[in-house]
Amino acid sequence: MAESNPTAHTHSDSCDHDHGSDPGVSPFVPVLFLVVAVLVWAGFQTTQLMKEKETLETIHTNQASTLDQAVKVRNQLDSIAKKTTELAGKGNAGAKLLVDELQKRGVVINATAGPATPPE
Repeated sequence: MAESNPTAHTHSDSCDHDHGSDPGVSPFVPVLFLVVAVLVWAGFQTTQLMKEKETLETIHTNQASTLDQAVKVRNQLDSIAKKTTELAGKGNAGAKLLVDELQKRGVVINATAGPATPPE
């Protein structure tokens, strides 16, 4: 027979404590860490977006000067093409040959078009 020992602990005696939430542990610290992490992440994202915005503005500014130059060249070419068409209309053989060759290659000269303007 098994002897009864009053000092021996049984399984039910050792499991008397509650496995639920410990009243001595506060959720403040984990929640604080979570809030700090979210704020740091939001600050990082804001900084990155501001850097990207500055980069895009710089790229846009650099493209604007190139676009202005392209519009100037386009206007010069249109002017030359219009004057060549006028010369061909007045009977200049070289100008007529040039206009005919351009038309064969699919280049359309619009003598009534105004100067090109850069898009905003």
